[in-house]
Amino acid sequence: MEGPDSPPDPLWHTGASQSSARPEPLLPSRSKSAASERTSPRGPHWAVAAGYASAAAGLLALLGWALGIDLLKSVLADSMAMKPNTAVSLVALGCAMLASSVLKPPYVPGPRRVALTRAFALVPLVIATLTLLEYATHRNLGIDQLLFPEAVIARGGPFPGRSSAASAVSVMLLAISLLLLDAQNARLRRISQWPALIGVALSLISVLVYLYGAEELYQTTPHAS
Repeated sequence: MEGPDSPPDPLWHTGASQSSARPEPLLPSRSKSAASERTSPRGPHWAVAAGYASAAAGLLALLGWALGIDLLKSVLADSMAMKPNTAVSLVALGCAMLASSVLKPPYVPGPRRVALTRAFALVPLVIATLTLLEYATHRNLGIDQLLFPEAVIARGGPFPGRSSAASAVSVMLLAISLLLLDAQNARLRRISQWPALIGVALSLISVLVYLYGAEELYQTTPHAS
């Protein structure tokens, strides 16, 4: 004998069964710490590293001029010595980058940090602007030998103590970028990236030229870094 018929399924016409009404087990959600690790930006960390590197390079060069150690005056071995004004600019740029970098959410510097960043950035901007004016006007404005004048004059050269025009342009672009970095205008903040990219590109080109020993291809006038 056949068994009694099973009761009809009231949900047969919907394509679902009674078993589908059972709640599915909840999957474990990702912890907040893991989520924050993946979404936290790396830009501030790179800026801090670049700031420390720039300040360290400038301080080592200044120490080399103070102690008369030629090895410390040059970023690269057997290359031109970094001028004191360039070294001061690197220290100020590094301090500006450190002041503008915030490693905790919301990664936005406060008013004091912004003011400190701009104060540091003004130092290399003034030095670079006066240096370019010296080249443009063929005049000595008295800034080339403010630091270590005896050592600078003893090293010789057509412009003792004067930074190169290429270095001055790179420093000026980086300083302008830092001044515009935390501007209230969103367009200025976006524009601030371009001077930094051009300044870094010029610096990399000069480093590559020194590495391959082709300084004459990069120099338009006699100068040192």
